[in-house]
Amino acid sequence: MLTGSTVSIVRQGDGYAVRRNGQPYFVRGAVGAVHLEELAAAGGNSIRASVKELDRAQALGLSVLIDLPFGKQRRGFNYEDPAAVNLQRDALRTIVEQHKNHPALLAWALGNELEIGTTAEQRVALWREIDAVARMIHGLDPDHPVITVVGGQYKAMLHELNQYCPRLDAVGLNSYADMLTLPEDIRREGWTRPYWVTEFGPRGHWQAPRTAWNLPIGDSSTEKAEFYRQAYEHAVQGRPQCLGSYVFHWAQHHEKTHTWYGMFLADGSRTEAVDVMTFLWSGRWPVNRSPRLGPAPIHINSENGAAQGPAILPPGAVLDCHLDATDPDGDGLQYSWDLRLDVSGDPRVGGDREEPTPPIEGLVLGAVGNRAMFRLPEREGNYRLFAYVRDGRGNAATANLPLRVEQRAFPAIAPDQDASRFGAGIQRTMTLLATSTPGRRNAVRILFYGQSLSKQEWTGMIAGQLRARFPNADITFANRAIGGYASNLLKRTLAHDVFAFYPDLIIFHDFGGEPDYEYAIEQIRRNTTAEILIQNDRPDSLTFEPPPTDPQKLRGYNWMNRHNIEWLPALAARYDCEIADVRGPFLEYLRAHDLKPADVLNDGAHFNFQGDYLIAELTGRHLRYDPSLPGSSREKLVRTYEIGRDVRWVSGKLELEFEGNRIDAIAGWAAPYYGGEADVRIDGQRPSDRRELYHITRPSDTFSVDWPGVNQIGAERQLLIEDWTLKVLDVNADESQLHFEVAGSRTGPDGSGVSTERFVSRSGRVVIEPEDWTFARSFGLRHETTPAGFEVTWSVLPMFVDVYRAPRVEDRTREQATTLALGLAGTKHKLELIARSPNPPMIRAIRVYRPPIASSETVK
Repeated sequence: MLTGSTVSIVRQGDGYAVRRNGQPYFVRGAVGAVHLEELAAAGGNSIRASVKELDRAQALGLSVLIDLPFGKQRRGFNYEDPAAVNLQRDALRTIVEQHKNHPALLAWALGNELEIGTTAEQRVALWREIDAVARMIHGLDPDHPVITVVGGQYKAMLHELNQYCPRLDAVGLNSYADMLTLPEDIRREGWTRPYWVTEFGPRGHWQAPRTAWNLPIGDSSTEKAEFYRQAYEHAVQGRPQCLGSYVFHWAQHHEKTHTWYGMFLADGSRTEAVDVMTFLWSGRWPVNRSPRLGPAPIHINSENGAAQGPAILPPGAVLDCHLDATDPDGDGLQYSWDLRLDVSGDPRVGGDREEPTPPIEGLVLGAVGNRAMFRLPEREGNYRLFAYVRDGRGNAATANLPLRVEQRAFPAIAPDQDASRFGAGIQRTMTLLATSTPGRRNAVRILFYGQSLSKQEWTGMIAGQLRARFPNADITFANRAIGGYASNLLKRTLAHDVFAFYPDLIIFHDFGGEPDYEYAIEQIRRNTTAEILIQNDRPDSLTFEPPPTDPQKLRGYNWMNRHNIEWLPALAARYDCEIADVRGPFLEYLRAHDLKPADVLNDGAHFNFQGDYLIAELTGRHLRYDPSLPGSSREKLVRTYEIGRDVRWVSGKLELEFEGNRIDAIAGWAAPYYGGEADVRIDGQRPSDRRELYHITRPSDTFSVDWPGVNQIGAERQLLIEDWTLKVLDVNADESQLHFEVAGSRTGPDGSGVSTERFVSRSGRVVIEPEDWTFARSFGLRHETTPAGFEVTWSVLPMFVDVYRAPRVEDRTREQATTLALGLAGTKHKLELIARSPNPPMIRAIRVYRPPIASSETVK
């Protein structure tokens, strides 16, 4: 005869623990009742299931957290109806009395995510019934805890449970992406009682990035496995309030897709998430491990272009697909593919049953190794391409790619005949994007710069493509292009717009004289480590037609051709930039489709919608990740020094000799409220004492045009962190001469001047050259007079800290960098960090940025 178990939750130190039959018992569990032999072999000890699984669990040495059925208000159950409530209580009483003495029983869970779709008023009735049933079960079975399970809205529910459910022994939390902040969240909500994590898995479909057509983008099995590890280590392992966890889902499971949440495939193959949980539970990896997938693992090529992320393709398009996979054990790999209707937009929630979607037959034209040829359906709609790889030993990996089939509004551009070198000049940025995972989100900064063409909609298309293709990267986009600013003017705004933003990649286009153009590129190379993608010029009506006979027009025609075909590629090679030839393919597209420049340009100069489409496609195909491309010196421009390996604290001091113009501290992990401070010295000085480490922002616009009122503000003396105002006192008729005064928020009134003369303020903190005023040019365009009293403003910002203060870091997936100094001469320096207490601040690494052209070098 089986003897019942006794389970209790007890205080232990500053937290809680479960005792089962008098022994400590930390739950290493899974949701479901499938593959239980594998669960026990992996080191698991519990399942979350119904009473039907008690005997089978007992036979394998597993306990069961029993899911008790509780009516859901979103499905019509009314907790204000006494008859319905009493009927439910009777059913629950019967279940408890029948199974309370089963030795596999661990605890009772009252419902699952009952709060979904409820109002605050409805939840009051719900929670009161939860508490009443908990009291009833304690009376029937004092030997097993009672909990309820709440979903991702737990942050808004815990204070309600505190108020209305004092008889619950603990709470069950279902958490996905929020696992990386769960302990901190419940602390802020004032929950001091214990918890089980009753579901955790990959990022939820509601938390994932979305395609341009608003469907969720799923992670690969490798990315999911890394997220399981991060989640468990942060929210479960070593957390005093945590009693253990149940991983979701220890089975094949259809929810939004047939691979989103399942840790197994339909044929029983294990994915990498099983490997990770085996290691976390048992401390050992499986003898044979699952295949691994690379970043952005599915690559597709078609006559309509290439993609490593979600794509919109025309009906019937033929796709050449390949999967980037490896096996840790060197096993031979077998690949398979299918295409299914994409039903990830299904509105059902909370685990409500969804019907799986079968593969669409007859679309695979052929498959060899890791490649397959597909023909897309003729019917427009949303589809999802799935790839699978198996090692023949019961292990597998999988990835998927959302595709939208729709007839394009415009003909597709022809593929380039030699795209093998596309992206060669920007692989540092593309590697940061492509190697980002849910567990390690690389920060990437991308700047669009130039004049009006670089302000158009194609830049947003590029941004959208990159966000969709690389959903795990933390991408910051900025567009600081200035309409009408050819290179002679744009070179004057670089210091305000580019250097302090310090992008990883600049997508650059400008017109103007070649010496000024080269100066701008050289200054970017001298002051940042940014990679530069240079677009050559789109064609216009002059260059579209045969060579003109007019001598003056012919000179312009010949100059534009030489500039784009010879000079710009040579400039790109000289400064190690990527050159995107948009001009040649643009002309080919126009001629192939019997179009003229006026058909894709609004005013002979700027793009219409089709022109934006063209320039986005022609630029975007250079934004490709290809690890087979040869490395370059760019990879050495940003160097990370790991604390404890490359540099160490010695007697409370950290020293590093470095070469570069920027240095950051990357925060380490400690207790949530751990602090720590250190004084910062650069070459023996406080950073605040170095004038070059202060940044002057771009001045605000003129009265009538969105041009900076002054292109460049300089300084001759040490700056202060403050806001500045330039007030126009009066102007002449054509605004070629202005009288003005300046004042700083800390400096105070600082002098007056006239725009036709060089101005140096009394403090020396404002210097304006006569050629940098833009009011006359603005008046010439709009003929609107600037009123007296009009103001131009700017700020002075610190690009440094004198004291490093360890930040509170709650998300391990994202680096938290503090810039210690930015704007140094790109030569040799010495960093010193001096701890202010016996325990130095938690710093994981020091990162140094060295521009490719040092301040002392000249360009060859």
